[in-house]
Amino acid sequence: MSPRKTDQDWQTYLRPRANLLAGLVLLLLGLFGLSAFETRQALQAANLSQHQLADAARTASSSQRLEVLSAELSGWLSQYALDVNLGGNSDARQNIYAQSFGTSLSELTALLAELRQVGLNASEQAKLGDVAAHLTQLNVLDAQIRDAYASGTPQGIREGTALVRGEAFTSAQALAAAASALSRQVVQQAEATAQATDHTTQSGNRRLLWFTLTAAALLLGLAALVLEVVRRREEVVGRLRDLAERDGLTGVANRRLWDDLLEKYTQQARREGTPLSVALIDLDHFKIFNDTHGHQAGDDQLRAVAGLLEAQLAPEMIVARYGGEEFGLLCPHLTPEEVGGKIDALRPLVPAGGTFSAGVAASGSPHTASDTIRRADAALYEAKARGRAQTVLAQTVMASPSAAAADKG
Repeated sequence: MSPRKTDQDWQTYLRPRANLLAGLVLLLLGLFGLSAFETRQALQAANLSQHQLADAARTASSSQRLEVLSAELSGWLSQYALDVNLGGNSDARQNIYAQSFGTSLSELTALLAELRQVGLNASEQAKLGDVAAHLTQLNVLDAQIRDAYASGTPQGIREGTALVRGEAFTSAQALAAAASALSRQVVQQAEATAQATDHTTQSGNRRLLWFTLTAAALLLGLAALVLEVVRRREEVVGRLRDLAERDGLTGVANRRLWDDLLEKYTQQARREGTPLSVALIDLDHFKIFNDTHGHQAGDDQLRAVAGLLEAQLAPEMIVARYGGEEFGLLCPHLTPEEVGGKIDALRPLVPAGGTFSAGVAASGSPHTASDTIRRADAALYEAKARGRAQTVLAQTVMASPSAAAADKG
């Protein structure tokens, strides 16, 4: 065979393999370049997701704080009415009321301003507007109430108390309901944001996994960084879920979860014909405790009482922070008498020499969940009126607007 023929055979043999080798090299280089591009895109998406989740968590926290403050404003109004009717309408008590109401109002107003700056959607903005409108109305009524009580006359006291139990109570309840509706929608939107960013991150992870398997040596370090970003993202999602269902101060169930479970267990008890009791527990003289020992000590006391309730009553009962210094107990399969006995057994265990009053009501036809709460609240008010540090069962109390409107101090 001639050299030329041999060379031709070699060229014939080598050319397709050289082209294949060049193609493989180009493919590998392309994979490396695409891998770097995809990694950069995934890191940017993960970083954006983390910021979105953090913003959503902060917005949800602010909206839930707005809900708590709205309930506290109603509490200050009711406390003032209770003090007046018990003969405590002193200048000092008026100053305490005015200062406490003003503090809660200032914080609530600041939260409203903060929420207006975070880019709420149209529906959330509308609900925020409802909160602001109810707050304005409550301010007007508050001024009328203080003017009526300041007169010191029996007629003035009657007029002020009528406002607290009537228009002010209705306005405060509307404010709390509007704040609760806003909080619920903000948290739901935050959860939707978490799900959307989770989908984006998972999609990026799948692409990165394929490139990592193809070019493992180059992508190992970057994949570890992405996994760390994913871990951080999961931590934010977990905190958001906790915020949606747990009280930030005490760690027990929050008002949003309480409302959901109350409706669920009320329907279940009605369906199965089993007993269901609801208890409201309120720390006695807690505002005085705060004024005397400071808000940090008050927060410590709230955490201690919440821990006591969960340690002694869960999982038989569901413990929730109902608002301020008030806790709720949801007690499936228990009668009010059984619940009252268990609550009374806890009083000697309250730390720092504290006491609490409690009202217990049974849920059942024809009572709705709201009816049960009102009856338990009326029983709690009666326990306060009888001297505090005791438990009253709802069947011994006639529910009335005055009971529902009174503060539990």
